[in-house]
Amino acid sequence: MAGLCVEDVAGPVSEACGVELAELCGSPRHGNETRSAAIYLAHRVTDEAVGAIGTNFRSVSMAAICRTVARAENRRQDDRARDRRLAELCQ
Repeated sequence: MAGLCVEDVAGPVSEACGVELAELCGSPRHGNETRSAAIYLAHRVTDEAVGAIGTNFRSVSMAAICRTVARAENRRQDDRARDRRLAELCQ
């Protein structure tokens, strides 16, 4: 999916999950699953660097982005419903 940017992912994720885009990309809150999904998908489907993804999500560090992606990958393996939902959002 070359050519996609973080905004191309964040908008549809916020719409599909019923979360305002400003909240999704705004200040981080513990347990914000929609935000985690958007970060994970931005990492998976865009060519954006980890640092650029972090900047789009209110200056989240590269380490935090990597941890979020790793957690999301683990959850996809453990939760088939979540896996299907993320796969649908990728399309």
